[in-house]
Amino acid sequence: MADELSTKDVLENDREVQSCKESSPQQISFLKQIKNLLSNICYPYSRDYDGLDQSLYLTFYLNAIVLIFIILFITKELSLGKDNGVTSHFVQERYVDILLISYMTPAILWTVCLFLIKNDSHVLVFDNNSVSYKRPLFYTIYVLGGGFFLTDILQVAFHLRCGIADSVRSLYLCVEAIFVLTQLSFQILFLSASFLAKSSAKLAVIHMIGSNISVFIHGIFRKSSQEMEGLNHTMSNDHSIPSYSTYCDQTQNALSKIMDVFQPLNLEFIVITSITLIYIFNNIKESQNEIQRYSPTTKMLRCRQNISTDTTLDKSGSGCNSGSSILLRNRNTTPSVDVGLLAGLFLALLLLTVGQLRTKSGNLSELITAHDICHVIIVSVMLCFNWLIAWVLYNYHPYYDWTPFTPVEWILFVATMGFYAWSIFNIVLVHLTNGASLSFILKNIFRLLLGFIQTFVISKAMGYSLCCHGNYSWRKYFAQGLTFLVVCNAAVALNEIFFTTTKGTEFETLFSKRTWTVLTLLTHSLEVLYYFYSSICFLDISFKYQQETLV
Repeated sequence: MADELSTKDVLENDREVQSCKESSPQQISFLKQIKNLLSNICYPYSRDYDGLDQSLYLTFYLNAIVLIFIILFITKELSLGKDNGVTSHFVQERYVDILLISYMTPAILWTVCLFLIKNDSHVLVFDNNSVSYKRPLFYTIYVLGGGFFLTDILQVAFHLRCGIADSVRSLYLCVEAIFVLTQLSFQILFLSASFLAKSSAKLAVIHMIGSNISVFIHGIFRKSSQEMEGLNHTMSNDHSIPSYSTYCDQTQNALSKIMDVFQPLNLEFIVITSITLIYIFNNIKESQNEIQRYSPTTKMLRCRQNISTDTTLDKSGSGCNSGSSILLRNRNTTPSVDVGLLAGLFLALLLLTVGQLRTKSGNLSELITAHDICHVIIVSVMLCFNWLIAWVLYNYHPYYDWTPFTPVEWILFVATMGFYAWSIFNIVLVHLTNGASLSFILKNIFRLLLGFIQTFVISKAMGYSLCCHGNYSWRKYFAQGLTFLVVCNAAVALNEIFFTTTKGTEFETLFSKRTWTVLTLLTHSLEVLYYFYSSICFLDISFKYQQETLV
C-alpha cells in the first residue's frame, strides 16, 4: 500500500513538473505570447455568453454606434450657415472625424485579432471550394477598394506636400485608408469561412458593420470639392513662392475632380462591404452541423447536381450529345471575328463620344436627344441578348429551384433597387422641371426593362451551366452576346459617371438642394454599381462558358 501511494505521488509530481515545463513562458515563442494576449483581450466574454441569445445585445450595440454618429452628424449639418455654409463653432468637421476614428480603430484591431486566429479550427472553418462563384465579388472589391485606398493616400500626400495644417483630417484619412485595406483583406479571407459560436466574433462583425454604416453616411453628406475649397486658408507660409502656390492650386483642382469621380465608387465599396459583413455574420453558427447544413457551397453543389442530373437524363432537349459537342469544339477552334466585341466597342464609343460632345457644347437640346437615342439603341440590343439567354435558361432547364442567395445576388439586388430609384427620379424630376422628351422617356423605359431581365439572367446564369442547354442554333450566339454585354455594361457605367443627362438640371423647385444632393448621390452610386457589377458578372459567365465549350 505504501508502495502504491509513493508511486502515485511520483506520477503526480512528474505530471506537475511536465505541466510546468509545458506552460513555461520560455517554451512559448514571443509571437505566440502576443497571439494569446490578443485572443484573451478580444474574447473576454466567450465562456460566459456562448449559451445565451445575444441578438438583443448585438442589435443594441449596432444601433448605439450608428445613433451616436447620426446625432452628432445631424447636429453638424443643422449648424451650417445658410449664407456662407461655414460650420458653427460648437460642432466642427474635426469632431465627426474624431468620432469616426474612434469607430474605425477598434474595427481595425478586431480584424487583426481575427487574422491571428484564422488557423484555429475551434473558432472557424474555411470552405475553399466556394471561391469560384465569388470571383465577380472579388474582382469588384479589388477595383473599388483599391481606388478608395489610393484616393485617401493621394489626399494625405497632398496635405504633406502643400503644408495643410489640419492634422485631424490627415489622421482621419490615414486611419480610413488602413480601415479600407483591412476590410478588403477581411472580405477576401473570411468570406469563405464559417465561424463557430463565438460571441466576440459576432461583436467584431457587428462593430465593423456599424463602422461601415457611419462611414457611408459621412460619405453621402461629404462634398469633396467643397472640402478642398477651404484648404488654401490653412496652408503654410511657403505659398509666398508663386511657383509653389501655383503647383498646390493645380494639384488641388485635379484632386477635387478625382474625388468627385471616385466618391460614388467609394460609396459602392462601403455598400458591398456591409452586405458581405452581414453574410459573414449569418455564417456564425452554433454547431458544426449547422455549418455543414448552411455551407456557402450549397448553391454550387445543388447546381452541379442539377447539371449532372440534366445531362444524365437528357431531358433538357438541348442536344448535348457527343456529335454536337465535337461540332461545337471544332467551331470554337476555328478563328472567327468576335462580332460581339466589335459591335460593343462601336456602340460604346458612339455613346461616350456623343456624351462628350454634349458636355462640351453646354447641353444643347439636339445633342441631348442624340445622346438619348444612342442610349436607347445600346440598351435595346443589350435587352435582346439578355432576353435570349433568359429564354434559353427558362425553357431548357427543367430543374430550376430557388437556391440560397449569396453576396453576389444580394449586391446585385441592392444595386438594382438603387438603379430603379435613380430611373424614377430622372423621369419625375426632369418632367417637372425641364419637361421630358420622347427620347428621354423611351430611354428610361428600356432601362427599367433591362434592369429586370438582366438581374434575372445574372442571378440564374451565375449558378448554372450554359453549355449544354438550348438549341445549337441559339447556343452559338452566347459567346458573342456575353462579350457584347460585358463591353456595353462597362460603357454605360462610364457614361453614367461622366455624362449623366440630369447632372446639370436645377431641382430646387421640388427638393432643397441638400436633400437632392443626398438622394441623387446615393441612388446614382447604386446605379453605377449596377452596371459595373453586371459587366464583371457577365465577364465571369463568359469565362466559364468558354471553359465549358473548350473542354
